[in-house]
Amino acid sequence: MASAAEAMPSPSSPHPRGSAEARDGPWGCHLSGRLDPDQLAQASAPTHAMAKVQGLTGIDLDQWIDAQGRTRYVEERMVLDGKAVVAKVAFSDFGPAGTFV
Repeated sequence: MASAAEAMPSPSSPHPRGSAEARDGPWGCHLSGRLDPDQLAQASAPTHAMAKVQGLTGIDLDQWIDAQGRTRYVEERMVLDGKAVVAKVAFSDFGPAGTFV
């Protein structure tokens, strides 16, 4: 199995799961996709029920992962109750890797 660094695209080559690009620092892998209401129902029935009441038609997602395989930034875009909503989360200052048994 490849390490996270080996699985990352280089800045000069295309990658089938996303693109290599820099975002607020060193380059990483940018993944992008859309979660439709049926997929949301499979992941979380209560969240799907709430989103359906609010008129959610889908969630557009972007995620940037660094060369160590850590999520550095996530952005979600959706429309709820007729209003555009954007959620942005940045991760930094990672400590040492933990060990789990």
